[in-house]
Amino acid sequence: MKNRLINILRICFYFFMKPFLWLYIVIFQHVRFKRNGMKIPKGPVLFLSNHLTNWDGIYLNCMFFTRIIRFIVHDELFKNKAVAWFSKNLLGEVCRGKTEESVLDILEMRKLAKSGATLGLYPEGDIDMFGRTLPIEISIAKFVRLLNVPVVLMKIQGAYIRAPRWAKKARHSHITYSITNIISLDELKKSSLDDLYKRILD
Repeated sequence: MKNRLINILRICFYFFMKPFLWLYIVIFQHVRFKRNGMKIPKGPVLFLSNHLTNWDGIYLNCMFFTRIIRFIVHDELFKNKAVAWFSKNLLGEVCRGKTEESVLDILEMRKLAKSGATLGLYPEGDIDMFGRTLPIEISIAKFVRLLNVPVVLMKIQGAYIRAPRWAKKARHSHITYSITNIISLDELKKSSLDDLYKRILD
């Protein structure tokens, strides 16, 4: 009963906020979305994207209005009890494992995938002062295999220029969020681990 109420509350929160956020990011942040003629498979999918700003998750959720995309996020967000409740229950975010040995986040994402949820992951993680991202490890291909859902590959451009770490205030830039490729479930099953990893990198 409690989980059902939280799910209803999350849906109401997202679909109340999304129209206002969409208007704000399109008008004031000059965000544009490109699907490039590609159709998102029905049911559970995993969105993989490069990661440039703290707004990336908002951009992606606004691009797909009827979906609530649930991300793995840094465990620092869960240190404050109020923020942790908001992140977990209203946003539906999954806390990243606190140690390299922890697999609780992976198990939680797998459970969500089986329940039909839409998932999101930024495999590059953090960026440095100049917008350079961390390398993507082959473990991301193993993670994709484990979830066993179609993968939508995304690319965001122009976002780092808007709010680089060395700047004191936001700058004007044009941001584009595009679908670059879709890996179907059949392709996922037929691809070798190396081929899958290369396709994600490309």
